[in-house]
Amino acid sequence: MEEKIQEELYESFNSFLKFTFELIEQVKQDKEYFKFAVVNMQIALELFSKYYFTRMGKLEAITKKINGDSVIFKDFSQVLNFFFNSHHWSYGTKKELKYILELRNAIVHKGSNTHFDDDAANFIIKSIFFMHGTMYSQFGESLLKSFRGLDLKTNKMWVQGVNQFIDDHIRGDRWVCLDCENYTMVTKEFIEVEDNTPFTDIDELVCLCCFSELLIGTDCTLIDCYKCYENSYFINILNPQRDQQYIGRCSECDTSTLVRKCNECERYYHPYESNDSFFNNSYFCSNECLEIYKEY
Repeated sequence: MEEKIQEELYESFNSFLKFTFELIEQVKQDKEYFKFAVVNMQIALELFSKYYFTRMGKLEAITKKINGDSVIFKDFSQVLNFFFNSHHWSYGTKKELKYILELRNAIVHKGSNTHFDDDAANFIIKSIFFMHGTMYSQFGESLLKSFRGLDLKTNKMWVQGVNQFIDDHIRGDRWVCLDCENYTMVTKEFIEVEDNTPFTDIDELVCLCCFSELLIGTDCTLIDCYKCYENSYFINILNPQRDQQYIGRCSECDTSTLVRKCNECERYYHPYESNDSFFNNSYFCSNECLEIYKEY
């Protein structure tokens, strides 16, 4: 019976999650869709929380009564309390998730005409990451991978909510994404968008806005920018140019000039701030590297 309940809850919350993304896209054109996004998000959250505890083998903890195939669940607020009482850290706060419930109740039970609200809009987006982060940290499964094809990079509601989620829940370095140009790229040690990838690889970056990825050391490398001095100058190491040069771009100040790779130490450097040397048709980042090269 529990397996059947689990399967039905999984299909249901995923359907509502998918519809939430569709509504977020609609809100961009018409703010009237916002109230539908609120109601839909609350349903997705409630179904997800029931699925989560059922899969964790704690169905009895969130039910009032189980009679054969008939299950009567506790109120969503009680299920939320149980979650936050049993988890010392999560990808969201009880206050945010309960606010979504309160808005939904106001719309459904009181007939309130809920207008677009920045805080509530942020909570909707953060609720998506709460569900995804909880799912991934516990089961190694991604809820976001199915939505990588969506074009959300110019959706104000989405971008604003993603930034708020990063501000509140992610500590560490952060970059402007080279694809969508939002300040939403972080290391994968904090969050992942694919299935069964460890949360430990700090050499991999992911944009939480457009879900694009960069593999440091494989696709690109990162050095300090010679203009803004931030460690944010990305170099495409898969596309070498002539004279040992590579295409680079700073994600902070948007400086985009060629960098060079030393023939000896293989360090990438900005020719504009280095007294590099030329010998035997090769460039060297310093005289020291040139002398070492000559020794061999």
